[in-house]
Amino acid sequence: LLPVTVLRLDVDDSTLTLVRALDGNKIIAPTISLQSGKIVYDYHLDLEGVESSTSHQKVGSSLRAHVDPSKGVILKWTDGIPGGSGGSCWVTECRVPLGITATGPLAANVRVGRRWVM
Repeated sequence: LLPVTVLRLDVDDSTLTLVRALDGNKIIAPTISLQSGKIVYDYHLDLEGVESSTSHQKVGSSLRAHVDPSKGVILKWTDGIPGGSGGSCWVTECRVPLGITATGPLAANVRVGRRWVM
């Protein structure tokens, strides 16, 4: 599982990303700004094939995290589609700012929705 390096020079703030698969289900990808030196982290956990409480395998289940130490954390959980042959799944996103914000020291934004696949 060799890391993949992605160099982006076509944007205002050029970045270098190192994508590393820790195993078949986990990926970590820190991104470094070549202009400012700021680092953000992306994590992906593939929950593919994990059986639900009803013993049906779900396709497309995942947990993603984007961590920006200067701004906050974004977590996105996709429940997956039972059997993977179409239908719907739950998608939950939680944004938690780091530091003190205008609305208070801990003001999370949580969104829950359904994703339909035909």
